[in-house]
Amino acid sequence: MKNRIFLSLSMAGLISGFSGCTATTVDEFARKYSPDNVKRMAARSMSGQTQSSFISGFSDPVLAKEFAEFYDKEGYSLDYSTNTFNIKKQLVYFSENVYLGQADAYIANNSGENEFSKKYKETIVKKGNSYKILTGDFNKELMEIMIGGKIPEFSKAKMQYVKTNLIPAIAEFDKNNDLVSIMLNTVFVGAAFDKVRNPNVQSEIMINVAFFTGSTLNKIKNNVAVRKWEEHLIKSSN
Repeated sequence: MKNRIFLSLSMAGLISGFSGCTATTVDEFARKYSPDNVKRMAARSMSGQTQSSFISGFSDPVLAKEFAEFYDKEGYSLDYSTNTFNIKKQLVYFSENVYLGQADAYIANNSGENEFSKKYKETIVKKGNSYKILTGDFNKELMEIMIGGKIPEFSKAKMQYVKTNLIPAIAEFDKNNDLVSIMLNTVFVGAAFDKVRNPNVQSEIMINVAFFTGSTLNKIKNNVAVRKWEEHLIKSSN
């Protein structure tokens, strides 16, 4: 039951929103100690979650060790359960003048190959396994399988766009071609002053990268036909 609760918290984090502000010291303090973050930090503290417990308790210790550097690192947020961890990072602040009408192109051009995907692929190879890079559309399909429903493209409650098809998914396979882990992406886009219909206002962009291992992969294994992996394949390491 304990792991099930953690998984629910982690899955909820995949589609949670964010509030916008400019990148000043005061705003960074407000962001860190916002009600949502205070609740998250309190929940982690009460559950005994730490960087060392992440490395020792996660189902894939090699993967955990490689990504532990993002735990409580400034500018990042890492939460985990036994078979799932997700990392959030702010990619763009309003002050950087990436306008809302440019947001999709910015994400596609600047986030497809990011620090998380690079480290993930390097870790897979280090383990002696192979990886497949898969289309953004497949990323969306797999994410909806994982959460058990459709992901809205816009959240009225948070006044932000939810992008799940702009960044490729990456999947790890062992020598028997069995799925070992997978990395899925969700990007949240907010608009300055909540002017979500105006392409000429500044945007704020946050990426949430989720990793799934172990029994959580059964949802994918049991619901995705083999042909889908080939239809959506962009590149394979072998």
